[in-house]
Amino acid sequence: MKLIAIALMLMTYSNIFAIPDFQCVTNVPTTSVWVTKKSDTDVIIDIIHHNGLKFAPIHSGVITLNDLDYIKEKGEAFAKMGGAFRLKFDLEKCKKHQENNFSCYRSKEMRIEDLDVRGYGFQTHEKVSSLFGSVFREFNFSFYVNTANGRNIRWDMVYDLGSGDCVISQDR
Repeated sequence: MKLIAIALMLMTYSNIFAIPDFQCVTNVPTTSVWVTKKSDTDVIIDIIHHNGLKFAPIHSGVITLNDLDYIKEKGEAFAKMGGAFRLKFDLEKCKKHQENNFSCYRSKEMRIEDLDVRGYGFQTHEKVSSLFGSVFREFNFSFYVNTANGRNIRWDMVYDLGSGDCVISQDR
């Protein structure tokens, strides 16, 4: 039984410490995302909307007329968080799924600027596709907030890895 517990601990430990640091910035800075493992116990995320909240992206994907109220609600919720904010995650609440695909979450009632939340998290996903012999690499960053009124709100930012929008450091 001890061996199983030790093996599980080592698998979890190796999974946790494999999370890379990354910095993503669009080439005309609108929104930047930095994720850094600050210590053996913490992961820090900084999100900055360089040109103010009016230019902060709030949705990615197909939009229908039915979605407009939800998109407005998302924009209002994210505007309450301010133009720049920093959040902390316990490293033990982070998980690496594949090379550049990982997630962190925090279940804690708190206030981010003017938005009351029950918890928050983020997830990354690297997508590689090819067309006519060319390879395209995208890095998708998704940020989730569970508001105090029980609404789950998600914000996605897609960065082009081929153009240098993101720098991913695997050496931590």
